[in-house]
Amino acid sequence: MPIKLNDRNTYPVCGQIQATDALATKARAEVCGLNAMIAAAERTHRRVGHKDSVSRFHLLKMSNCNKICNELLNDTYKPVEGEKLEVFTPKYRVVTSAKYRDRVPQSSFITNYFYPTVIPNLIAGNCACIKGRGVDAARSEFKRILQRSDVSEYCAKADMKSYFASISHERLYAELFEYITDEWARYFFKITVENAGDEVGLDLGSEVYQLGATSFPNKLDHLLDNGRYLRYQDDLIAIGTKEECKEFLEIIREEAARLGLTVSEKKTFIQPISRPIKFLGYSFLKHPDGHVTQKRLKDKYREERRRLKRMKSKGVPIDRVMQHYQCVRAGLKKGTRSDLHKMDKYFYNLFGR
Repeated sequence: MPIKLNDRNTYPVCGQIQATDALATKARAEVCGLNAMIAAAERTHRRVGHKDSVSRFHLLKMSNCNKICNELLNDTYKPVEGEKLEVFTPKYRVVTSAKYRDRVPQSSFITNYFYPTVIPNLIAGNCACIKGRGVDAARSEFKRILQRSDVSEYCAKADMKSYFASISHERLYAELFEYITDEWARYFFKITVENAGDEVGLDLGSEVYQLGATSFPNKLDHLLDNGRYLRYQDDLIAIGTKEECKEFLEIIREEAARLGLTVSEKKTFIQPISRPIKFLGYSFLKHPDGHVTQKRLKDKYREERRRLKRMKSKGVPIDRVMQHYQCVRAGLKKGTRSDLHKMDKYFYNLFGR
C-alpha cells in the first residue's frame, strides 16, 4: 500500500483526541493514549522490523498511531481479518497472522491493562506466554520441584485435545470477565476475539489470544496448586503421592468438562518420578541419590540433525546455518553435555570446521 504524500507524521494538537461515549473509562484512556500507542508500536516493532508493512507503518508512526487512537476513542476501530498460515513444526497447526496495524493496539491493551489487571490473579505455576515465565522458566521450575520431591513419589500428567481450537468464546468471556471488569476493556477484548471468525477456537497469531488461552483455566490452576504443580498452556503436570495424583486427574477431568475442553486420555497418566518424565521437549529423571538430569528428547535431537542435513543439501549460506546452529546449541546446553558433544561432532563432520 503506497504512502500518501499528504499524510503528516506529527503529534496531534491538544484536544484532538477525545472520547465520545459512555465507554470513556480509565482503562480506555490508559490503553488509547498516544504515548501508550507509540510505546506499543516500538514494542511490536521488535523482530518484525524487516517486513515492508512494518516499515511503511513506522515511516509515519506518529500519524498512524494517532489515527488508531482516534478510531478507538470514537468507536470506529475494527480489526482486519488476518492471514491464515500453515505451520508444520512441532505439529501441524493453522495460524492467523494478525495485521501489524492491529498488533499495535493489542500490544497497548496487553501492556497497560491485561498485565496489571489479569496476570496478578494467575498462579506462579502458570508459565506460558507471560513475561519472565516462559518455557525455560517452566523447565527450570519443574527441575527444582523434582529436586525437592522424594524419589518414591509420582507424577500426574494431563493434556487437552486441540486446546486452542476448542476454547468457546462465551466460556472464555465468562471466565476472564471476572477479572476484566472495565466495560471498555471487555468491549476491546471481545472485538479482538471475535475477529477469529468462529464462536469456538482461538488462533495462535495474536498476543491477546495467547494470553487469553493462558488465563482461561485459572480456576483449575488454583484447585491444583500445591506448590508442585505447573501448566504450560494445555500441558499440566504435578508431583505428589499416588492418591494425590489420582485426585489431580479427577479434578482436571471435571474442570475440563465444565470449560468445554476434552482431556487427551493417551497423554494423561500417572507414573513414578523414578522413571523419565517428558516435559516441554526434554526428559527429566530423578535419580536414587537425589540429583535430577535433564536431557533433550531423542525425537527432537534427531529432528535437528535432519534439519542440518537438509540445509547442507540445499546449499543454505553458512552464515545462516551458523545462526541456526547457535540456537540449536543453546537448547542442547540446557540438557546433558553428551548430546551437545555429539551434535558438535555431527555438525563439524557435515560442514567442516
